[in-house]
Amino acid sequence: MVVVLWPGCRPAEDPAPLASNYALDSTTFRAELDAAREANLNGEFLLADSLGRAVMEGARLPERGKQLVMAYSAVAHSLQGRRQLDSALYYFERAVEVASRYQQYKDMAVALNNMATVLQDKGDYELALVHLLRSRDLRQQAGDSAGMAKSWNNLGILLMRKNDTLAADDAFRNAVAINERTHDSSSWSKSLANRAVVQLDLQHYDTALVLLQRAAAVRPGVQFGRSEAYLYTNTGLAHEGLGRLDEARADYARAIRDAAQEGDEVTVAGSHMYLADLLVRSGEHALARIHLDTAVMLARRTDATEYLKDAYLTLAESHAATGDHESAYRHYRTYDALADSLMNADKDRTMSELLVQNDVQRRERENTELRTEQALAELRARDLRVLLAVVCLLAVAVAVLAWSLVQRTRERARRRETELEQQALRLQMDPHFLFNALNTIPGLYASTDARTATTYVSHLSNLLRLILETSRTMQVPLRQELELLEHYLAVSTSRHSGVFSWWITVDPTLDRDAVRIPPMLLQPLVENAVHHGLVPRKRDGELHVEVARTGDTLVCRVRDNGIGRAAPPTHQGRSARCIARPADHGRTVGTTEPGPRSGGWHPHRGPARRRRTTHGHRSGGAYLHRTGMVNSTRILIVDDEAPARAALLEALAAGETDHVVVGEASDREEAVKQLDRLRPDVVLLDIHLGDGTGFEVLERAAWKDARVIFITAYDQYALRAFRVAATDYLLKPVDAELLAQALRRNTSGAGTGEAVRTLLRNVARPEEERIVVPCAEGIHVLAPRSILRCAADGNYTHIHTAEGERLVTARTLKDFEELLAPHRFERVHMSHLVNLMHVRKYLHRDGGMLVLDDGAQVPVSQRRRQQVIDALGRL
Repeated sequence: MVVVLWPGCRPAEDPAPLASNYALDSTTFRAELDAAREANLNGEFLLADSLGRAVMEGARLPERGKQLVMAYSAVAHSLQGRRQLDSALYYFERAVEVASRYQQYKDMAVALNNMATVLQDKGDYELALVHLLRSRDLRQQAGDSAGMAKSWNNLGILLMRKNDTLAADDAFRNAVAINERTHDSSSWSKSLANRAVVQLDLQHYDTALVLLQRAAAVRPGVQFGRSEAYLYTNTGLAHEGLGRLDEARADYARAIRDAAQEGDEVTVAGSHMYLADLLVRSGEHALARIHLDTAVMLARRTDATEYLKDAYLTLAESHAATGDHESAYRHYRTYDALADSLMNADKDRTMSELLVQNDVQRRERENTELRTEQALAELRARDLRVLLAVVCLLAVAVAVLAWSLVQRTRERARRRETELEQQALRLQMDPHFLFNALNTIPGLYASTDARTATTYVSHLSNLLRLILETSRTMQVPLRQELELLEHYLAVSTSRHSGVFSWWITVDPTLDRDAVRIPPMLLQPLVENAVHHGLVPRKRDGELHVEVARTGDTLVCRVRDNGIGRAAPPTHQGRSARCIARPADHGRTVGTTEPGPRSGGWHPHRGPARRRRTTHGHRSGGAYLHRTGMVNSTRILIVDDEAPARAALLEALAAGETDHVVVGEASDREEAVKQLDRLRPDVVLLDIHLGDGTGFEVLERAAWKDARVIFITAYDQYALRAFRVAATDYLLKPVDAELLAQALRRNTSGAGTGEAVRTLLRNVARPEEERIVVPCAEGIHVLAPRSILRCAADGNYTHIHTAEGERLVTARTLKDFEELLAPHRFERVHMSHLVNLMHVRKYLHRDGGMLVLDDGAQVPVSQRRRQQVIDALGRL
């Protein structure tokens, strides 16, 4: 009886996923190993062999265990796929040695299992059994239940090949029991099907049929694909053994249909063979020959020689049974020729493997002899050297090493400089624009229709996507750069509704896909025109981007009718500096030209925005948003973008605070007037305004007693200035709850005039920075250089100054560590922060002690001792 094993039940396993103390530390190795594994799966064995050997050489010196195991396995799999079994066995043995040296039992078990697979193909079942038993024991030791089930399955298949059917049945039974506990449906189905094969061999057809039905029911509703055809083939064998020939024919027919749907012609040929064999025994020779002819055709096309040989033998038997001895003789001769060719092919393959193995051993022997001779020569040369020669060689070696180190250092510096230049060129998008654009979204949904807001979000997402895509390349097509520019302008017109309109004109002779330019070449020019020219104009602005060809040069012009600015002829703005270097590489010229729109331009105007008020009304010339009556906190909102102001109104409405919005301002001059006229209690102030900054508003306004809550998109230096001045600030997009908390903090106590003055001084003169220290008796403004040390006392901090003062504040030592880090303060102990500029000496006694200018002795913790010594050495 012909028995079909479940496909994939004896896989060539890969080592376990990367783990342990020798995990991959190189993305290059990982990529090459993944590519080798994929090539083996696709049958591209030569490519897999090349990739595996490349990783093998790279991981050998210095030895990287995990990479070496995986490289050996990849090469062995490729050799196994090319039927060079002895060579494959050699590399699997190397993988076992490396995994054993690093005590990685899972990888070792996988390699042993693969060795057993090769030995089975070679016919050495006894040694294969030894390796499988060892693999099983290692997996049991590692607690790998899934691996244990695989080992029992492989043992069962080996025992089936040795015709030890009862032992194979026990092995498959153990695999079924483990899979039943782990609920691994895929492996469970295979174990059940393999045990059914054993029962078929024992002619226990009833038991085999039950096992096959259980295998199909383990994963109900799941299509097995190619495995499903094998399942029906074995079911047909069981029905045939029980004498249910009609059911067996139906099973074979379904196996043929399922395999044909999957495009598996080898399985289709085999299923035709089983059905034809049944028909021959039933006396239906004509129908049987139809199936046999189909099997012969498919076997020839797929080079399935075994199926082709069996098909001709069955054809010979069928013709002999019907009395056509001439056809029977002809088919039998074909069968005999195929059998001889298979035997000769096996002999040739064995000889080829022996030759390859002999060549490998010969090369290893020659390499060993060469290394031995080289070692002896080095020993003789070492004995003959004189002291002068040794000194000269050492001097030369030191000089070469020094020169090499200098060259490497310079090369690293050059590469780093190049990378920084490339990053600077690619990251030309102002981060303030991105954060302000995100902050505009809630304001648009609050003040416009949903369709307009959704269109804005679509433009912004496309803009960010293009920025990320273009940042990975040195040049992009002109079409992609113009698409990025269109999305940027659409976002800008939505943020500044009604301020300007824009046009883009491209020379029709230019091929937008063929012309390539550095990424984000035009965006800085357009951003410069929008922010410095059109936004301050406030209305009737026009922007024209023109791309044309002049000879072999690509000329890009940006014209606008903005307010412009006074500058000397040699002045070069940020955008011009940003594009100067990449433009030179592409022979591209970029210019900005203020001026009116000329004839022949085709305008593309941004969509008009309609403002709808949802939370308040205008009264007496000021926008009032009322949530309380008398004694409410009076708030002034200052932001140059209408959607951003709308978003702040939404956030104020969502918070549970007693306030009234007395006015709004969109630029610096209007903000100064509103601040002096309305005299609000709290100002929500944006840092970046169209015609200036929020700091300039505070400097020019006469009213200094308003509490200020700064609204900022992104400014690392400004954030530090806020912290040291103890001034409230919020990051865009503004969170309603954080805004409410900030308002509650700023509705009681004294005004923040001193804190604001400290902030303005720190921003204007960072080298003369001051920090604000709130204490019980009042607010102290200190220069960092006047502080000797800070000592922790629970949630309080004691500050000791050079003037002999001791201040107690309700701020933690961690806060002061962050504030004073730029001023050479060092955390020397869990409870002490010291100004290194006031350290007189360091004592080694008591584990380490610092003596300060005032004579105070501060202990140094053992964990921070070396860190403190290094910091003192850098002074």
